[in-house]
Amino acid sequence: MDKEQIEQESGPVAPPLQWGKKLREVREERGVSLREIATELHLDVAILEALESEDLDKLPGASFVKGYLRSYARLLDLPADELVQAYDCAHGDDAPCLHRIGKVQQMTSKDAGPRYATWGVVAVVVISVLVWWSSKILSNGVSERDSADVNASAPALPPAKQDAAASVEADVEVDGESVSVAPLLVPQQQRSASVTPKPAAEPAEKVAPAVSEAVASAPPKPSAPASEVTVADADLSVLTLDFSEDVWVEITDGRGKRLFFDLGRKGQVREVKGVKPFKILFGNAPGVTLKVDGNVFDHSSYQRRNGSAKFKLGD
Repeated sequence: MDKEQIEQESGPVAPPLQWGKKLREVREERGVSLREIATELHLDVAILEALESEDLDKLPGASFVKGYLRSYARLLDLPADELVQAYDCAHGDDAPCLHRIGKVQQMTSKDAGPRYATWGVVAVVVISVLVWWSSKILSNGVSERDSADVNASAPALPPAKQDAAASVEADVEVDGESVSVAPLLVPQQQRSASVTPKPAAEPAEKVAPAVSEAVASAPPKPSAPASEVTVADADLSVLTLDFSEDVWVEITDGRGKRLFFDLGRKGQVREVKGVKPFKILFGNAPGVTLKVDGNVFDHSSYQRRNGSAKFKLGD
């Protein structure tokens, strides 16, 4: 085993699912024609043919294709998420398609020597760091002990000199709150004179007006206007969508907020609110009636040959 090395190669990887071919095979197995599928989904036969042949040049954007795939898959009782993921894998989205298994190597005795040497070097470095750290702690302890001995051996100051370093502190009461005033150091020359010290309340009386003026002169903090926080309800427009057929819908308002990004079902009535202007996209424009603030908006002039419509509302 000293000279042997085992390598395990990965087996063949299955190709990604062909979503168009899968739809066509299931439809043909059930004996359903493209015309029948087109009638159920309210789509052109040409779009269904492009889906089954995966001809993206004849199809609209990725959002439409995913909506068509989900509707088609539900009609055939197929897993819609699996088909959409296969579409993403085949056409550049982030979903992974293939999982590759790398080589698995077994360490031999030939490789063990350098590895043991590496661990030895690491152990030496760790021991050196521990020794250095211990010596540093010991030296710090000795220096602290020496400084403590010096402080203990220093003579105590006489009471007269200790009084020279005394300070006067006062508490000033401003509007019912106690404000601490910085200690006032008394010069040594004044302390040495035989003068009766004044009570501590006298400096407090001199400082109190200045503190009161500082508190009184502080300007109040301005409050943020309510108009900057929320959008007034008067600025919001109401869009009502009445679906007579299944329609893929995308709606974004003037703030860039996505209000609708889903497949509207036949018989549903959906309502969204937002700020003008609106960017609207219908995958099957004839299958939806649009109302703006209760008024019907005719979007037939924006319809394309494939039945979709894309327009901007409320400029």
